[in-house]
Amino acid sequence: MLVSAPCMQQCARGAVAAVALRRTDSDSTGPALWLGGVDAADHLASLGRWIEEWTPTSDRGRVLPDELRDTVLGVGPPVRLHIGAAT
Repeated sequence: MLVSAPCMQQCARGAVAAVALRRTDSDSTGPALWLGGVDAADHLASLGRWIEEWTPTSDRGRVLPDELRDTVLGVGPPVRLHIGAAT
C-alpha cells in the first residue's frame, strides 16, 4: 500500500514509512512503527526484505534488522485504514 501525505514534521529524515500489522476483523492496525530515511536504497531494500520475511504466527522477522535501527522515528497509535477511499 502506498500512502502519500504532506510533511509530518520529519521532512529532514527523507521518505517516511509506517509499518503495522493490520487486524483482519477491522479497518485498523496495531501500533505503527515509523521509519525515516527509507529513500536510501539500502534502507529501502532492507525494509522490503524485513516485511516479506515477517509472519504474525512465528518469531521469524519480528526483530527489526540492525541496518534499520537508525531509521526509527518512533511508535505511534494504530493507523485507521480507509479501504477503497480515493485521495
